[in-house]
Order: sequence, then structure tokens, then C-alpha cells
Amino acid sequence: MEKNNMQTHPVQGEHKEHASHHDHMVADYKRRFKVCLALTIPVLALSPMIQSFLGIEGRIVFPGDSLLLFVLASVVYFFGGWPFLKGLFTEAAARRPGMMTLIAVAISSAYGYSAAVVFDKTGTLTEGLFGVQGIIPSENMTEDQILRLAASVESLSEHPIAKGVVAEASTRGIKVPPNGGFRAGGGCPSGRHCPG
Repeated sequence: MEKNNMQTHPVQGEHKEHASHHDHMVADYKRRFKVCLALTIPVLALSPMIQSFLGIEGRIVFPGDSLLLFVLASVVYFFGGWPFLKGLFTEAAARRPGMMTLIAVAISSAYGYSAAVVFDKTGTLTEGLFGVQGIIPSENMTEDQILRLAASVESLSEHPIAKGVVAEASTRGIKVPPNGGFRAGGGCPSGRHCPG
């Protein structure tokens, strides 16, 4: 009988270790969930799509709001997603993709797209469009005067950024004076003659 008891003790010890590891893992997931849930509230409040859905678009705007949104979302992604990202590398190393790989790829795709949208206010990356993000007026010129001048210079250009400047002037209803003397020339600015 003593022999049987000696053989079962190590097995029971292994079960206790496994149960302890499982309890620790569950506690870690709960902690990560609570932190991410708390951070998700300001992420949603700063999200333009959510603001539009709630009819409060433009009410929560301040300098750096997009950067704050990105930082908070990054913390949620890396802190909350760490077990899945770690699992991705473990499964990839074993050449046995599984559930951790699936979840890691899904959250990484969503994070990557969200990052592009946050920094791509003009649609350059997400829609292939260029546009004007902002204009800083000077003491001698208003935003509209600067845009009028820039649109005039760029009005005959074929460059996508130039088209974005001209489109912004049109959206604002700014009359753009004709641009005389412009010719497209192999990489030379504003049609100037460039040596050889």
C-alpha cells in the first residue's frame, strides 16, 4: 500500500502544479481584460466613427486627440493581445498554427488597419486619395489666401498631391486664378529648365 501511495503523490503534485498554472493564467486574462475594458472607453469616445454614430461628431476634439487615440489603442492591442501574440510565435516555431495564431492574426490586422485610418486623415493610404490636412495662416495671409495661391500653382499639375490641393480649394468654394506658363517637365519643379 505504501508503494501505491508513493506513486500517486508525484502525479497529484503535477495536477496541483497544472491547476496552479491554470489559475494564474485565468487571473492574468481577467487582469488584462479589466485594464483593456477601462482603456476602451476613451478609445471609443475619441473614435470618429463612434462619435458620428452617436451624433456627437466633432465635440471631443483637441490637439493630439488622434495621437492619444493611437497610444491608447496600442496599449489595448499589445497589453491585451500579448498572450495571443506570444502564442502565435510559439505555434509558428512548432509549425502548428492554431487558435492563438488565428486570434493574433485577426487582432494584428484590425490594429494595422486602425493605425492606418488614425494617421490617414486625408485617405492617402486607405482610399488612395491625397488632401489637405490643415493650413497654418501667417500674419499676412489667411488660410483661404494661402490655399488659393497653392491651388493656382498646382492647378495644371498631374501630381496626386497637387490634385488634392486643388480639390480642397474647390470644396471651400475658392476661385483659383489661371496659372500661366506652366509646363510639365521631367522632374523639374514648376516647369523650370533643369540642367542635363
